[in-house]
Amino acid sequence: MESARGPLGFGGAAVRAWAAGVDLMVIGPQDGEELCAEIRESARRAVAEGVLPLARLEEAAERVARLRAATAAPVPPGPDLSGTGLAAARRAVAVRGTLPLPEPRFVVEARPEPNISCGTVPWGLAGALDRLGGLVGALAVPPGTPAGALDVPSGTPLAVVVRADAADPWQETLVSGLLARRPDAVLVDMGYRDLPVPTGTTVVKTYGAGLVNAVAAAELLAGRRTEGAPRTWW
Repeated sequence: MESARGPLGFGGAAVRAWAAGVDLMVIGPQDGEELCAEIRESARRAVAEGVLPLARLEEAAERVARLRAATAAPVPPGPDLSGTGLAAARRAVAVRGTLPLPEPRFVVEARPEPNISCGTVPWGLAGALDRLGGLVGALAVPPGTPAGALDVPSGTPLAVVVRADAADPWQETLVSGLLARRPDAVLVDMGYRDLPVPTGTTVVKTYGAGLVNAVAAAELLAGRRTEGAPRTWW
């Protein structure tokens, strides 16, 4: 982050972090090789100049090795006996407008650019809706695709899925184009920022893009409740 590295750059910020007692730094999925090379060179120079004790790096490396060993063995998930996450998602989901009667739908999912902090992560509605018998078909739309280029069936109920955590002109334009063609579509908004929609559009707002949020929205559209813990519904 700019506020963390400031004028020091990634390498200088990493050296200061190690000196302050940090053992491990997360730099995100983009430009990893270049940033790691910069950080390595900064660390080498700092040790050579006596700014960063080699013992501090060795201590950090030993701690990270212990952490890696402790987390290396796969741990099978235990049974979800509480259902707290899904219960919370059901309470959080909100419907704006009139929710249509349950019937199988075609799902169009707008896929924005991966987040720099976590890269590509699973999210969406199609899997959860399919498990509840409410999916006719699905289309994942890459960033920048215009609405006019999409082959959306005209005689099938439609759900448009978006996830915007910040201003996203592409998703706004896509939604506007799709709703102009299909004003009967339901917009499932899994982001934190509301996208503008025409008056009268039915919006299902999940306030999150996790699996339980997808299941809560799918239940509304399918008119059915899921049984048990949906751990593998993506």
